[in-house]
Amino acid sequence: MSLQPFFSRLFMLLSALLVAFATWVYLPITLSKSSVEVMIAPNTSAWGIAHALTNNGVTQQTELFYLSVRVLQLCAYKLKAGTYLIDSGMSPQQI
Repeated sequence: MSLQPFFSRLFMLLSALLVAFATWVYLPITLSKSSVEVMIAPNTSAWGIAHALTNNGVTQQTELFYLSVRVLQLCAYKLKAGTYLIDSGMSPQQI
């Protein structure tokens, strides 16, 4: 029994997921308003930031946003507390 068909399908599936993820990261978001103000408290984790964005209507995909932070290697020193104005048309990568 050959494992080649299995690995071929697995490779195709992973490639498709990678393309879908890369596309999502760079697509502009659409907000119900022209911009949304989001406050990030000091010592908020990447997961907490993802939830804050979801709670403020910036994204509906908390897990996907968190995954993008991890994949793009936005380490803790790059994630800063503060009040941010998120404009409609920004991509998750820009946020």
